[in-house]
Amino acid sequence: MHKNFHLCNTACIENGLALQYLPEFIRTKELCVFAVSKDGSALQYVPDDMKTKELCDMVVSKYKLVLKHVPLQYIPDDMKTKELCNSAVCNNDLAL
Repeated sequence: MHKNFHLCNTACIENGLALQYLPEFIRTKELCVFAVSKDGSALQYVPDDMKTKELCDMVVSKYKLVLKHVPLQYIPDDMKTKELCNSAVCNNDLAL
């Protein structure tokens, strides 16, 4: 298991979108943060119970163009605050 986790961790560090190919039981919060920090589009492959306000805020503020590919639909409703939506629109008017 340790070898598999290390391989998956390395894959997500190299390419955040590799998260989509990992079994759910290997997706840890830390691994999801690695993946999303590498590629904001990976947010769509993060299980909802691992999405945090901080992670969603990072995607919206750091990856201005990612909102074109990862719409706000991948952010849980309870995390769609006025501030997050304002930040999304300020960073990319396509977020509307």
